[in-house]
Amino acid sequence: MIADWLKNWERYFNSSLMRWVCDFLNSVNEDTCESDFQVIDGGRMKTSVMSYYTRNRWDTSFESHKRYIDVQYTIRGKEIIEVSDESCVKRKMEYNPEKDVLFYYPPLTPTLRVINNPTQFVVLFPGEVHGAGISLGTESEYVKKAVVKIEWDTFTNEEGRSRGDRR
Repeated sequence: MIADWLKNWERYFNSSLMRWVCDFLNSVNEDTCESDFQVIDGGRMKTSVMSYYTRNRWDTSFESHKRYIDVQYTIRGKEIIEVSDESCVKRKMEYNPEKDVLFYYPPLTPTLRVINNPTQFVVLFPGEVHGAGISLGTESEYVKKAVVKIEWDTFTNEEGRSRGDRR
């Protein structure tokens, strides 16, 4: 997992693919229309803009992915994103390869918690169990965010080439 401000994006990523992701995140704002996932480059990436009200962590769906990285970027509002090791959670249902998602019950043990504010991003890698949209307190808050899903193989190939790796 990586969590930081969008202005620091280039500290982590060098490839043209990830520059495109950064440009996309810089282009979205409160006026950007919400959208279902839009398939980019034959499915190598997917983008979406969404909004919702935060909720209690016990009412939150926790999930992980096997094929895609999740980049979650907050446009408006604040939310907690919790990340847990798979050994600390119980599966809710089996992996759905078509949607690349595996759902879990909220973890009973302490997890890593990130408060995502506007202009902050979190990158969640395959296998990292995460729950987003969690309220900071007892009050629900409106959150608008952009999500980019990047195919893991595409990411590793692009970033590896940008760093001079031979793959």
